[in-house]
Amino acid sequence: MRCPNCGVENRPGAQFCRQCAAPLTGAAAPGRAAPRQASPTVSLVIQRGPQAGQMFTLRDGVNTVGRDPGNDVLLYEGSVSRSHARVVVQPEGVWIEDLGSTSGTLVNGQRVTGSTWLRSGDVVQLGGAVVLGVQVGPAMAPAFPAAPPSVAAPTAAVPLVAAGQVCPRCGAQNRPGVRFCARCAAPLVMPAPAPSPVVAAPPVSLPKARRRWIWAVGGVAALLVVVVVVGVIGMKMLSGGAVAKETPVGEGPVTEAEARQIAQDVIEDAFPQFVDSEPTFYHAEFEGRPFYRATYDASYTVTDAEGNPVDLVEIVSISVDEETGKVSVAASN
Repeated sequence: MRCPNCGVENRPGAQFCRQCAAPLTGAAAPGRAAPRQASPTVSLVIQRGPQAGQMFTLRDGVNTVGRDPGNDVLLYEGSVSRSHARVVVQPEGVWIEDLGSTSGTLVNGQRVTGSTWLRSGDVVQLGGAVVLGVQVGPAMAPAFPAAPPSVAAPTAAVPLVAAGQVCPRCGAQNRPGVRFCARCAAPLVMPAPAPSPVVAAPPVSLPKARRRWIWAVGGVAALLVVVVVVGVIGMKMLSGGAVAKETPVGEGPVTEAEARQIAQDVIEDAFPQFVDSEPTFYHAEFEGRPFYRATYDASYTVTDAEGNPVDLVEIVSISVDEETGKVSVAASN
């Protein structure tokens, strides 16, 4: 059945378009929009992976999942594709589709090859390390869309939690105490407005690997959010919203051994809590530019407002441009 609004082909008997949520059958009475059946409330909870414990509440319609910052469900694991899958929430139910990802999508251990229905309690695996738990709740009261039947009316996402921190960029509600937004990765606690001067070590007294980067320190706040970005490639590859500082320092080309040493130098000087962590190290290309990346993670447990333990993972990614030696560093939780 073809959607009259966007032209996408849908399954026979579907009531709403899987792409734009426009009604596929029936017509509204002249001068009045037709009542729309409410969709169920759906949440995805990360059970295993770098963001274990984080919850995403899905909106009505199409929700994209992947590593690209523009996704509705943003995952930081390297085995997850940039545009990995999508979850569609409609009054008739909830289903998931793989978008041609490299590592595939599994539901309860079965590979997704088309549209696969999701029910509360199902387990979704993306790549080799991220496992999501599906929670499907009852539908809210029926809604009357303000737009005509041929145009999908936008709907607002349900807040993640009842109380917490509101993201200044996208407006998403986050758990109390987190430093980065769960939806768009923007920092929730900004540094003080008066930063301390950038200090560079004299190049004559440092080995070659150490001279490739300068650490920039922001002002003191309740939490310190520091992201050093040297070069355009780092700004594009890492998730948006972090405080950035560009510096012209860089020597290239860089070997794999030098890139590993640079990453270790950054960890020892700025992130000592990751010194004992074994990084994930790989070589790749972004828009034709080769780079090395080392990703460190540290796990710890905190207690929420109700006294329940919550396992969190803090991540630091260090990227080194192979051609110029320029470095980008991003920290998130």
